Amino acid sequence: QKKLEEKIIEEQLVLKRRELSDLYNMIMVKDEENYRHFADAHEKWLIAQKEIIETNESLQLIAGNPEKLNSLIKELQETHISQLQEEKKSLEHELNVLIQKIGQDEQEKGAIIERMTSLENNQTLGELLFEERFNREKLHSNLKRWATLVLVRHFLKQTQNSYEQNRQPRVIQEAQQFIQQITNHRYHLFSSLDNQTIYLEEQNHLRKKENEWSSGLADQVYLSIRFGLALEFGRINEPLPILLDDILVNFDPSRQIATAKIILQLSEENQIFLFSCHPETINIIQRAKTLYNLEHIPVVFYHIKDGVITVASNNLLGTEL
Repeated sequence: QKKLEEKIIEEQLVLKRRELSDLYNMIMVKDEENYRHFADAHEKWLIAQKEIIETNESLQLIAGNPEKLNSLIKELQETHISQLQEEKKSLEHELNVLIQKIGQDEQEKGAIIERMTSLENNQTLGELLFEERFNREKLHSNLKRWATLVLVRHFLKQTQNSYEQNRQPRVIQEAQQFIQQITNHRYHLFSSLDNQTIYLEEQNHLRKKENEWSSGLADQVYLSIRFGLALEFGRINEPLPILLDDILVNFDPSRQIATAKIILQLSEENQIFLFSCHPETINIIQRAKTLYNLEHIPVVFYHIKDGVITVASNNLLGTEL
């Protein structure tokens, strides 16, 4: 019986050793010492994972939303630890200063309480309390009026912005389309509430005052308004010829081409006479026709010399612009 029990124990021991060996092989360690190192490392890994989760939750709480969290993580990645340590030291200094100030405020509070206690026993207390109540009521009335004026100013500003953004005169609406085409949508054109002045607004919603316009930009605004007036006049009456004199001189190449495109498109409704002493103007018109597939629009070029008008040899089509 004893030998049988020993045999069973020995077989169980062999089985456990085999299981232990399989465990070592599975986690790729050699012996018990290495297994203990592995277990310690795994425990540290679990602790690190827990710290990562807690840190992410803290960052999420600080950031407020996933988009701000990504910006915060990016900022932390781009910031050196020494900079953060220096900032921490500065904040700790500010905290100490605030703690000291709180202590001073507490002392002042104690002095005020002591003074109030003294005043309670003074015969002028009633007068002072009456004056305090009067001043409080006056302050409340003034605060109410101030809040009303602030709200009124806010709503007036909103109304003005809404008008200037959404209820522009027809001519300005047309001119805005043209200035956007010329400047590749860099600027928007608006008129003021009283329609007495106009202004430009960039893509970042910053206004550009008239005295900040370059000569080329001012010409482009003026030309856009002229085109808008021509379209509006044509809707009410018959379209009239449009006379233009060297309007492309102060424009950069890209805006010259964009303006030439507008001129070509307008020529389908209005007869346009474009005068220029610069031969390059012909090339600009030709490039615009090719670039924007406007070959179907008829254009004819003339030379004027010594009072004699002659048809140019490099005409695109044989009808008059």
